[in-house]
Amino acid sequence: MIKSALIIVPHQDDELNIGGFILNRLLKQDAVINILYVTKGNFYKDKYSWRQKERDKILQMFGDIKYKQLDYDDGYDYKNHTVNNRELKTDIERDIYDYILKCRSDLIICVDFDAHADHRMVSALFDKAMEKILKEGHNY
Repeated sequence: MIKSALIIVPHQDDELNIGGFILNRLLKQDAVINILYVTKGNFYKDKYSWRQKERDKILQMFGDIKYKQLDYDDGYDYKNHTVNNRELKTDIERDIYDYILKCRSDLIICVDFDAHADHRMVSALFDKAMEKILKEGHNY
């Protein structure tokens, strides 16, 4: 039985796209659910507050879900994307790494490596963070 789950997503709405099918089931099993939002969802400046409200509505709808909202900007342009900034990439990987170890979840669901730049970034940095956790022998 899964006692806790961590869902790692680039921005608001992705938690439903990649984990919505299982959220309700996990909550019925009294699993602790954590969501890590890596970006603020602010690529479209006029939709920033809308995305925050969307996140809050989803959290309210499903009930007792914990979350952490990181303070990184969205950026869909591959040429100028955050993932091309070594310092930011290192910071994001560290934040993902730290949150995985903080939550110690039985189940981790992360956005897949698809055509979306933010999705690719989060997927790749999750893989690096998890590789580091396993190599360091954190008994995960």
